[in-house]
Amino acid sequence: MILQYTNRKGKRYFLHEGKTKKGNSRYTFSQSDKNALTIIPDGYEIYENPNAQVFLRRIQPKLINEKEVVLVQERLDDLIQKKYCKITFEKNTIIIYLADQHVNRVREVIKSSPKAENEGVEAVINQIITYSPVIQFVLSSENDRLFILKRVYYQEGERFWELAENPDSLKSLLSVARKEIDIETYYDHFQF
Repeated sequence: MILQYTNRKGKRYFLHEGKTKKGNSRYTFSQSDKNALTIIPDGYEIYENPNAQVFLRRIQPKLINEKEVVLVQERLDDLIQKKYCKITFEKNTIIIYLADQHVNRVREVIKSSPKAENEGVEAVINQIITYSPVIQFVLSSENDRLFILKRVYYQEGERFWELAENPDSLKSLLSVARKEIDIETYYDHFQF
């Protein structure tokens, strides 16, 4: 059976193998099932980023423990449920992404569209909304479980990360970050 993956936008992807100039295997996803693989190669995993792009990557070491994952998800649950935010856990970093569009305004605009009536408003929202990284929690001390908080800023179209808080517990830094993630102010400032 052919391996397929459906992303959050409802698009189906199939895994393909190609070769690099050196003859090494290179894996890509496409929407064509022609010559698709049937299994994921050993040592690899499927990864979907917050903007629904699908990749095959080597299995990443996980330095963020399950307790920390649950803590972040619980503290940001209301934003996740409203589709305002996405979270990724990569190696030693937790990245918070916020929606690039004002989700409630998009809901209002599309709710009476034929597409929303056929597929449902939330399904259409999943297809439209894109996300950008705004906050990082970087594990700075594995033994003490201390993190640093970084905030994104843009200068001349380039994205940079600045230190926002010195090392502290994830719980403390989440309280600081949660206050900074004021959705209405964020959207009013950027006028999406």
